[in-house]
Amino acid sequence: MGYVVFLCLSVLLYSSPALAHHAKEYLVTGSYELVHPGDHLVYLSENYEFENADDSESYHGELTPGWIYGITERWQGEFHFHVIDPDQEDSEKVGKDGFVESVAPSLKYAFPERTDWPVDVALAAELEIPTGDGERAGTKTQTRPHLILRRVWQRGLESTLDLEGRFELTGDQHTEWGLAFATKKVLAPWVSAGVEFQIPADGPGAIVVPGLYLSQGHALLKLGVGVGLTSETSDLAVLSSASYQF
Repeated sequence: MGYVVFLCLSVLLYSSPALAHHAKEYLVTGSYELVHPGDHLVYLSENYEFENADDSESYHGELTPGWIYGITERWQGEFHFHVIDPDQEDSEKVGKDGFVESVAPSLKYAFPERTDWPVDVALAAELEIPTGDGERAGTKTQTRPHLILRRVWQRGLESTLDLEGRFELTGDQHTEWGLAFATKKVLAPWVSAGVEFQIPADGPGAIVVPGLYLSQGHALLKLGVGVGLTSETSDLAVLSSASYQF
């Protein structure tokens, strides 16, 4: 998590006033917002899951660098890839310490905000393509559609529901479903606090993630600690993400 914190704190020190909304607002939940047409957003996320909270060596780590581009007022494109941490069991399967597991292009469309609709609506679709190392670790080519619903309440409170599907295009071609839900409240122009809940489409169990979202100018730093709610979920997860829009 040190890479992410250092990156975003450096940017925060030299940024202009805070943004009201951001194109990648949450840690595990998709967001309705888009980047402006012609703008770019770069981000770096880290996720460390500890199967046993008492054993710091029993973890699964993943680093996700990504780039988002505003195509039009309603469309944006995204590209990211997943890097597996060097100290992983998966690394033993491919015979090396750390590897790029997959690359993932995606598109998102956000319907215009309407006062006669109870929620704001966005649709997204992602295609995840494993590298050769990823295939050896068991990753399948898959597509992930998302339906994102957001409601902005009064006094700086908003909620987002992200419904996700996962369809394997190779192998056994499994189909799975998941969801994420987030609620956050603005505490000051530069900080919001919230809680996220996720039932992932690519694994059993459920996790709850209290988080802090710190914004300054075009930069956003997100920090959260997740707690597994079922025996199939890791006991503890430490999540962070830094992004900059330009």
